[in-house]
Amino acid sequence: MLRIIAQVARALTFDPSGKAITTNIADAWVVRSNSYPARVAPVADNPEMIIIRPDPADLVLPAGRYALVLKGFAYDFVVDGPVTDIAHCLERTDALASPVYTECRNP
Repeated sequence: MLRIIAQVARALTFDPSGKAITTNIADAWVVRSNSYPARVAPVADNPEMIIIRPDPADLVLPAGRYALVLKGFAYDFVVDGPVTDIAHCLERTDALASPVYTECRNP
């Protein structure tokens, strides 16, 4: 599976009085559970290399950042172009004990 890596665009926090504060985030990323199926196989003449094929074969990945996870290691790559798929953009709300992520309304 090719997992989507989404950029965290904004964070919503609360000050001690409970007032909401929205902050733009510069360089934060989250590996999502959203994914695309792919077939991975070694290259016949070079077993240190692999071939990644989308499944189905006519699948076109939207522009954005992805991770291929093999044996517990993530290998990330970028599909060039303007990001238009909302799955690639998240907003974080710092609530109670853990952050809550939601998709951006506009990527």
